[in-house]
Amino acid sequence: MNRYLLNKGVVRRTVEALFKIALDLYLTSEQEQALNVLRHVATYHEAFITIETFHILKTKISKIPSSEIILSLTEVLVPVRYSRRWARRLRDQNFSGEDAKLLSMATFGTDKIIGGTFLGLDAIITFDRHLAEKFNADIDIINEGFQSLISSLKEPYSNAHLPEVITVGRFLEDII
Repeated sequence: MNRYLLNKGVVRRTVEALFKIALDLYLTSEQEQALNVLRHVATYHEAFITIETFHILKTKISKIPSSEIILSLTEVLVPVRYSRRWARRLRDQNFSGEDAKLLSMATFGTDKIIGGTFLGLDAIITFDRHLAEKFNADIDIINEGFQSLISSLKEPYSNAHLPEVITVGRFLEDII
């Protein structure tokens, strides 16, 4: 069973899809894809969202039933020690602040503030092709910096691993 972080674009389009289904409206291609990702991940794997996405679902659109459906199918990823340090190093490699935080949480994130049961996720699923292309093109440089960081850390942090960054399209192709 893999652990996946659904970025905000995937969650947003899933909310839209569930809302449109309730109104018996047609879905866009991206909304269908997002819904299929959530269905598959929630059925066969573990789905996570960031704390920021959680707050948006709980406060800004809490009256929309689709947000409750998504919250029931996902868990919130909690950043742990070294998450900020890794995000800072990723920003130094020209990732945006938001992308660096997303990548660092998928690397140094867990399911509970105290006593988490795992460290890091297997992949981030995103509609952001630029993020996926940059991460995959720069993976050797990123991995070099990451190995430098974790080489001096104690367990369990020294056992951390980089997540994959997968576009929605590639994820759906891989499961078919």
